[in-house]
Amino acid sequence: MSDTVVDRLLADVARGDDGSKDRLIEAVYRDLHHIAKSQVAWEKNPEGTIGATALVHEAWMRLSGDLDGAMRNRAYFYGAAAQAMRRVLIDRARSRNAGKRGGGLKRLPLEGIELSRDGHDDELIELDGLIEALEEQDGRLAEVVRLRFWAGLSTKETARALECSDRTVKRDWAYARAFLIDSLGLGADDEAAVESP
Repeated sequence: MSDTVVDRLLADVARGDDGSKDRLIEAVYRDLHHIAKSQVAWEKNPEGTIGATALVHEAWMRLSGDLDGAMRNRAYFYGAAAQAMRRVLIDRARSRNAGKRGGGLKRLPLEGIELSRDGHDDELIELDGLIEALEEQDGRLAEVVRLRFWAGLSTKETARALECSDRTVKRDWAYARAFLIDSLGLGADDEAAVESP
C-alpha cells in the first residue's frame, strides 16, 4: 500500500470521517498480516498457538479503540500495530506462565532470538522487558528493535518507516544489539555470533 494512501486514510480517521476505520483496515490488512506472520513465529507453544489472522484481528481491536497516537503518519501507525500485536503475544505468554509452577524466567541467549526465533513464553517476556528498558534510554533505538525484530522490516523498510537514512538504522541497530547483548550478560564470543535479522 502506498505511503500517501495510508497517510490520507489516517488523516480521514483522525478527522472522524464515517467509515474511515473500515477503509483503513482494508487498505493495510495485507501489511498487518505480514507483520503478524513475523510475530507468530514466536508462538511455538502448541497450547497457545495463535494464527496471523487472529493476531491481526485481536491487535486491531486493541488499536482501533484509540488510534490517536497512531495517526501521526504511516510509520507511527505500523509501529503502533506491531506493538499491539506484541502486547497480545506478551499477555498470552504471561497468562500461560502464571499457571506454571513458579512461573520463573530463564536467561535468554540473544543469538537464539535473532537466528532461530524459536521462542518460548519466558523468552518473550524477557525480551519485552529489555525493549522497555531500552525505550527508557532511547526511544528511537527501541523503535528500531520493534520494527526490525517484531515487525520483521528490513533496514530499508525501517528507514522509510522512521523517515531516516539506512545508515542511521544500521547504526541504531548496532547500538540496540549492543545494549541487548550487555543486558543479557553475553560475552564477546556471543556478540560475534549475533547476526541481524
